Amino acid sequence: MEDVLNEYEQGLVASFVSRLKSATVVRDYKREINNLKKFTDKDIVDINDQDIKNYLESLKIGGKASTTIKRTYSQLNAFFNFLFVENFIDINPFYKVDRPKASEQVKVERTPNPEQLKKLLDTVRTNSELRDYAVILLIATTGIKINDILNIKLNDFTFNTNPMSLNIGQGENIRYIRVLNQVKNVIEEYVYSLSIPGDYLEKPYYLFIRSRDIDKLMSSPHEVKPITKDWIRKVMAKCCKIADIPLFTSKDLRHAHALYAARLGASVDDVANQLGWNDTNLIYKYTGVMEQLLYSANSYTEVFFNQILND
Repeated sequence: MEDVLNEYEQGLVASFVSRLKSATVVRDYKREINNLKKFTDKDIVDINDQDIKNYLESLKIGGKASTTIKRTYSQLNAFFNFLFVENFIDINPFYKVDRPKASEQVKVERTPNPEQLKKLLDTVRTNSELRDYAVILLIATTGIKINDILNIKLNDFTFNTNPMSLNIGQGENIRYIRVLNQVKNVIEEYVYSLSIPGDYLEKPYYLFIRSRDIDKLMSSPHEVKPITKDWIRKVMAKCCKIADIPLFTSKDLRHAHALYAARLGASVDDVANQLGWNDTNLIYKYTGVMEQLLYSANSYTEVFFNQILND
């Protein structure tokens, strides 16, 4: 990337990014600031609100995704706000620029159809650790957020009930999620592979842990940390490639669950409770997508996923 910033501007940028910890984030900020400077051909401190509007419009015309443009706005706004707070400029020009709105519509191409979902789950089962299969299976069959799943403790499950229940959240925000029997079997198989005492099932110890921490689970369980979102992202990417399907993320599986649940007869309230939505109106962002689903039935997702998971 050609650096068009002068020495003074480089100093401003260096001062701004010095508070950032991630090298990747620093690189992204520098790129966006450099691109804006190159587009306007002005000194950074002389850029005004119309320059910014023109730049954002050029990104739109150039085919950039609305989410990308929204992120660019946020990054540049943070930089100019820093310049304003530190008295390098008299006013932040972004005060006069409306924040771009990313589309809230869920795109069908970002939602796996039943055939793709089956390929993905089968591939994860045969090409990844049992732990990873359990995590991705839970996301697909419950729609729970990846953060919530990775933070699951052993005592969040009711192993002695049928159906199995999973507790998500804390205090007044806790909700109870039904776990399908086939998923319960996978989770129990994974727990058995950890070779932990029976009383551990009642302990607040992380369930989905790193392989190198399994021994530590016995000696220092409170020091054991869960696997990361980045790890699951890598597993998903690898398995999507092996299965020869588009790259899907855990969020795409969450969207898919909402789509299938609504399409197969679940009420809006049930979907909202299952996914932890605060507003049932979120279901309407799927309008125009559900009609394109390849599966048609008048039952609920248990039947659907039983057919997906059965050989």
